[in-house]
Amino acid sequence: MANTYTAIADTLVGAGGASTITFSSIPQTYNHLVIMLSGRGSSGVVADSELRINNVAGDSHIGFELNGTVAVYGTSGSIIKLIDSGPSSTSGMFSNNYILIPNYTSSTFKQVTTQNATENMSNSAWQAYIAARRNTTSAVTSIVLVPGGGTYAQHSRATLYGIKNTI
Repeated sequence: MANTYTAIADTLVGAGGASTITFSSIPQTYNHLVIMLSGRGSSGVVADSELRINNVAGDSHIGFELNGTVAVYGTSGSIIKLIDSGPSSTSGMFSNNYILIPNYTSSTFKQVTTQNATENMSNSAWQAYIAARRNTTSAVTSIVLVPGGGTYAQHSRATLYGIKNTI
């Protein structure tokens, strides 16, 4: 079975930054959604951003982070976590996030997986793998990406892809 990716929407943050990146009116014609986010926030070294499905914060997630040591965590009633580089990170460094939302039109709870990486070039790097669940049976019609503090810096970019499985 071949997978075909189609770019549905693309947002490149301009001068002055952006308080969120929003994908709305998502077509219901694909099997899965993927978001590629290259982000830099305006506060902190590394900030915990979030992904909101249908503009509602996540219900639970579990994952682990690598930053010299391994941190394993699980939480309920919290955000679906992403990672952004911040202004204290090396100039021009952006984090990279790969986000998968399988079966986004189904009438079951929505599963989300993320792979996140950022580095400071001088002495630190972060990596996180997160599995999350959004406790809604509604189809995904909008996605909001919220920086962990401040705004997304100029040149941050997010692209939403639809994936169709074909035979």
